[in-house]
Amino acid sequence: MIRKLYVNNTNWKPWGSITPAFVQKELEKAFLHRNSTLETHMTYEDETKMLLMVKNGETEQLAQYLKRAFGGGLAVGDLSPDTVQQTRCIFVAGVTMFTRSAIEGGLPQELAYDLSDAYIRCMIPLTNQERILDLCMTSALDFAKRVRHARTTCSVPIRKCRAYIAEHLHEKITVKKLAAHCCRAESYLYAAFNRELGLSPMAYVMQQKLEGAQQLLTASDIPVTAIAAQFGFCTPSNFSFHFKKQYGISPTAYREQAHSNIWNSMR
Repeated sequence: MIRKLYVNNTNWKPWGSITPAFVQKELEKAFLHRNSTLETHMTYEDETKMLLMVKNGETEQLAQYLKRAFGGGLAVGDLSPDTVQQTRCIFVAGVTMFTRSAIEGGLPQELAYDLSDAYIRCMIPLTNQERILDLCMTSALDFAKRVRHARTTCSVPIRKCRAYIAEHLHEKITVKKLAAHCCRAESYLYAAFNRELGLSPMAYVMQQKLEGAQQLLTASDIPVTAIAAQFGFCTPSNFSFHFKKQYGISPTAYREQAHSNIWNSMR
């Protein structure tokens, strides 16, 4: 079920002061409150641990983590004076993050988005904070379990292709080579990859190459140009184009961001 959204006013200006005055006012209130109470949000590191468990399909570890996190009280932003509305906001934010992590873990994109939409639709009528939070945590476990299922139920030809790709990331990989490796026709692979992974064979290859490059960017000092060549990109600019398309940021900027180091250290 898809609905398109349209905005009439598209005259947004990406220069000067962008933050609306009413948002700036709320931000300043938050600064003052934190300075007086020393309260802090759930850390990015803890959030990343949780999302990696979803991405890796680690349902048992995730269940234990959620039990510990909520047992001690989860620190989240105060988004609304209404408790139920506050919990609904947290629910939507949580399910959105679980969805993206599950897609990164191998859950087919459209399935992940449909599951996210289904959980949000089922949450909206709820009026009890505890039931909303319980459904949110259930969604996290559901996404993680589906990732594990997606990873373990691939057909033999696709498992062979994935293993081949992992071992030859630094080489030029073609559908013809993959087809020969698993003794299947190229047309079979196109259909099987889309059916089982939600990606074409070459889109999956690109995804894996970029993930490998991502790890090198944060775990080494190898120049970006050398990383591009190492993973078989024809030029550094071509590498940068695909990396930015995947992660929304250039390889150089990604390396400079401190949170990339946190993510990499937990892989």
